Amino acid sequence: MLTVGFADSPGYFSVVPAPYLTGWVTMHETGHNLGLGHTFEKWNIPNPVVCEHVTRDENIPCIPNPADPYEPCFNANDKGDKVVDTAAISTTRESNGYNYSTCDYDIVGQDCQGTFYNLFSVDLLNFMNVNFPNSITGCRSLFSDGQGIRMRETILGNPVIFAPIGTEVSSLYEQYSGDYYVVGPAPDPHTQPKFQPGFDYVFRSCSCANQDTYDCVNGPCDFDENNFQSYLVIVDAFSKYESNYSSITHPNHSSIYISQLADYGPRRCYDNWNRAAAGGSLTQFNDGIINANVTIMSQDSLQINNPNLIDNLQQGLYMIDKNFEDGSIQQTIILKENNQ
Repeated sequence: MLTVGFADSPGYFSVVPAPYLTGWVTMHETGHNLGLGHTFEKWNIPNPVVCEHVTRDENIPCIPNPADPYEPCFNANDKGDKVVDTAAISTTRESNGYNYSTCDYDIVGQDCQGTFYNLFSVDLLNFMNVNFPNSITGCRSLFSDGQGIRMRETILGNPVIFAPIGTEVSSLYEQYSGDYYVVGPAPDPHTQPKFQPGFDYVFRSCSCANQDTYDCVNGPCDFDENNFQSYLVIVDAFSKYESNYSSITHPNHSSIYISQLADYGPRRCYDNWNRAAAGGSLTQFNDGIINANVTIMSQDSLQINNPNLIDNLQQGLYMIDKNFEDGSIQQTIILKENNQ
């Protein structure tokens, strides 16, 4: 059997390869963490004492009968996956007659006793069965009520493993990986700060200019600092259903707004202008006032970052636009008179 993930049961350790994180494999391995077995557990073992029978009538106990060891009887409480409301079925592989187009069997199945069985959606679409190939996700969408109860019992019965973990709201505004750019040349490649999926993020434009009480240049300001200048301009946004987790990053010159935590408002402004600009433009207002009579001069990275750029300008009214690699633009208006 091809394995694409594994988990301890019960437990908190599981491994799911990245291509399958958003599919049924994650739910399957989490089910193992919470005490569930495969719905096809021991389905192909011929010994009727070991494998689970499809019989669901609890009034037919399994009393050994030497004359007919294959007499149908109920054993779903302690055989197979040990969950009564999941049928004893073969694994849902095409080689066993399972059709991935219809999520149904093309043949009539039998359990290890030779008893024919009927299946329902909770069996045909159960997360604790398997698909081959694993990229097929449409046929895995359900847990049964009994599986839900078993998972709850597993959590309550293993307080050491599943002890509740307390944390502060502020931790939801921290990146789970990556680093904020501070100053100097950024590492190549630079691993940007990435944020936990499952929330609606709105990164709003912000500024900490002229704020002397805290620092949001060398990294985002502290969670408790909320007196920065915040604007309604949306720099980036992500839905809680975003599946490309690596795309959820905190853009420069923006704060973090989480829709599910709207009462906290925007937090952690990050407003870093320490990196040299990638290029830009120099606009001269020819009439000495801000109007359409302008001369625009494109500037490469050496020109726009020249420390003598302003000193070398003639008298007049100018606008300097610095364009940064992260897409942000710093705009400055300068009125130069008497070489000052």
